[in-house]
Amino acid sequence: MGPSRQGLVALVWAGLLLLVPATSDAAVFEFNFTAPGTFPFSGNFSVDNDVALVHVLISNPGELTAETNSYAAGGLDPYLALFDPSGMRIAENDDRDDSTFDAFLTAPVLPGLYTLALTQYPNFSHDTLAGGFDLDDQMFFTKASFGTEETECDAFVDFNGSCRTSAYAGSISVVNTASVPEPAMLTLVGIGLAGAARRRRGARDRTSAG
Repeated sequence: MGPSRQGLVALVWAGLLLLVPATSDAAVFEFNFTAPGTFPFSGNFSVDNDVALVHVLISNPGELTAETNSYAAGGLDPYLALFDPSGMRIAENDDRDDSTFDAFLTAPVLPGLYTLALTQYPNFSHDTLAGGFDLDDQMFFTKASFGTEETECDAFVDFNGSCRTSAYAGSISVVNTASVPEPAMLTLVGIGLAGAARRRRGARDRTSAG
């Protein structure tokens, strides 16, 4: 008797997660999600340049949607970036729209291991996951960028100088758009190995995408 589906999924995770690089010396919070379905995630950063990574194992072609709700609840100001199995950024977003400072993105996906990264604005991603983020070496960048003499918080300072909490939260949904035979799960390790080899708020200098 061959291995069960659960055993195959475990094998895929074991092989593919070895390919995910460390982004920096900042704290990295990691979550694993096997699509399809919806996966909520949440937590708290310690300092501004921490990173939350959600690794999404895709076994069928589909559509991935990711969004946050931490800003609306008083948490930190989130930025999202999605990386494909080769580690290239394929989508990013800072503000969902002109009135909602939570983030939202959507993208088509193929079988393989994708990674969603959540950071605090304006710690934008580079073109690749291995390349890290703009403010990897600046632990308290929001105080330096947005703080005033009246600002009492050392971290998680909003663009207007007010204090936010360290909380981040959001969800990922993946909907299959085509069927692939079950044995295709066995090819995901190979796919991953082969692939491994804005904001508008006044002074913001990067346009949100996604």
